Amino acid sequence: MLTQLNISNLSIIDRINLEFSEGLNIITGETGAGKSLVIQAVKLLVGERFSREMARDPEKKVSVEGAFSGDFRMLSEELWDEFEIEDEIVVKRSVDPNGKNKISLNGHIATLKQLKQIFDILVDFHGQH
Repeated sequence: MLTQLNISNLSIIDRINLEFSEGLNIITGETGAGKSLVIQAVKLLVGERFSREMARDPEKKVSVEGAFSGDFRMLSEELWDEFEIEDEIVVKRSVDPNGKNKISLNGHIATLKQLKQIFDILVDFHGQH
């Protein structure tokens, strides 16, 4: 379960910190308020393409951070050990003004392949389109 989401410098979002509770969480707002950007930020966290064009201010880094809690037993022991996974996974992903991506899982440097390996198992998106 996604418990926390922090977004900085992403499109129309300067900075936002969201906390989610157990059960159903609903995000509402007017057209153009940024609801879809919250979903896009989660997709970035779990391995979707990240580009500098997403930056609100191209002179600053774009960053997205999320905390996921739950039962992660379905992940390989290798991943458990490498990223010290217990009951929470904290993902940080950023791209600097030069286009360099940085990913960390529980404070450990990770590759995009590792990020996708974990979240292809844990996260599934369903949408209207």
